[in-house]
Amino acid sequence: MKRLQHQLESITSRVEGDKLSPALKKRVVRVISRFLFEQLLEEERRAESRKAGG
Repeated sequence: MKRLQHQLESITSRVEGDKLSPALKKRVVRVISRFLFEQLLEEERRAESRKAGG
């Protein structure tokens, strides 16, 4: 979880530094946030299936 949060903060700061419109910056951060959240859910599912199977 911490790793994903760090990735999001890093990407957000990079996006802020770019010369994009505010609306586009928000959209980029939202899309990346959703992607990272889905990655987190997938990791959780894998961990649960390992516990159940192992």
